[in-house]
Amino acid sequence: MLATRHQVPPHFSAILPRQFYVADSPTEVVARHLLLLLVAQDYTMPVRLRANTWLEIFGNALVQDRTSKYIAQKGQELIQLICDRKGVLAPMVDTSLLKYREVDELQEVFQGWSHKAPYDCA
Repeated sequence: MLATRHQVPPHFSAILPRQFYVADSPTEVVARHLLLLLVAQDYTMPVRLRANTWLEIFGNALVQDRTSKYIAQKGQELIQLICDRKGVLAPMVDTSLLKYREVDELQEVFQGWSHKAPYDCA
């Protein structure tokens, strides 16, 4: 999605609007896509730090404590996006087609990213 989004020149975006439909059966995969999109759109971070954080999350391995806290913070932002349709991604992401069950499942996933619920896979 990110590659396609940036391949079209900006002056064509008004002529050729881009729409993506993400249909993955595990809710965790959709949640991960939303998190990666949110990280890519977080312009408050320097580019190098944003890229390292994105790759660390994309690698889906052990994450640093700093990244774990960042994921917990972004999880709360994603809960607002899914439930209230507010946030940075609100103009880009339309959640109106989600069923209530899917919204509840996404909310559970985002709450599971809380820093209060540590996960130790070692």
